[in-house]
Amino acid sequence: MLQATHAIAPDHTIFLFNGSLDYQPNYDAVSTILEKINPLLLQMSSPYTIIICGKGLPPSMNNLEAYADKNIVYAGFVDDITVYFKGADVFINPVIDGGGIKTKLVEALGFNARAVSTFNGSIGVAAADTGNKLTIVANDDWPLFAQEMTTAARQPDMMIPAKFFEKFYWGNIAKKAAAFISGHE
Repeated sequence: MLQATHAIAPDHTIFLFNGSLDYQPNYDAVSTILEKINPLLLQMSSPYTIIICGKGLPPSMNNLEAYADKNIVYAGFVDDITVYFKGADVFINPVIDGGGIKTKLVEALGFNARAVSTFNGSIGVAAADTGNKLTIVANDDWPLFAQEMTTAARQPDMMIPAKFFEKFYWGNIAKKAAAFISGHE
């Protein structure tokens, strides 16, 4: 579906980034994709497209039209991000700043997406809990990040392990909280 919606060639690997782009750490991640990661990917021989979803991109970036011929698609705000999580080959999270767990990463993994993230972008999510679904790269190591993106796209598709959902599924979190509150942990 993403290929038809965004006129993406069938042989392209689809990478996805999403977030509220008026939030500085996400805006910085988009800048990193455009200025550091994508130039590295352009030097590799694998066909790909990076889809960026989210509202709040500054008007000065002109909906990323200057990058349309560089394998970048700006989808803007999408009504159903689930379609993108399920349709992308790899979710990318080059976020370095900001605090707390990155909900977008947990959501992507919850939809069984493979993901590549910076160390800071993965805080709160242990790679061991995701099977082979999450690759964590040191902050600012963009050559390795780009390489891991292409490697992740070639990984066999396996289901994310149950232990991931034990930690991150809201129903399980609510049960644990209720047990804690009632003193029956």
